Amino acid sequence: MPLRDFLKKAKDPKVDKYELESYWRDLNSKRYALENLDKEDRELIYEIIKDYREAWLSHRYPSSVDLRRAYNRIYSRRQELNLDRDDLDDVKDVIYSFKK
Repeated sequence: MPLRDFLKKAKDPKVDKYELESYWRDLNSKRYALENLDKEDRELIYEIIKDYREAWLSHRYPSSVDLRRAYNRIYSRRQELNLDRDDLDDVKDVIYSFKK
């Protein structure tokens, strides 16, 4: 899955933020890569990744409680953000991928 590949790159300290942005744009330009996510959902996921990437690269790994709280904040706003079940599953995968 392309999103999983992107998450691996996001955790790689050798990949700088410009390379990561370039890969994200490339991933978004491919029609099949993130087909179930609309533009707002993609932006939400990218913001989550950028936030956790900074902590990950400085060896401040989020705890299980932090990850659960982050997911619950998004879950509680799911109607406001127009997230369906597939979108929530993707968001959950992204958040929990930063678990050490």
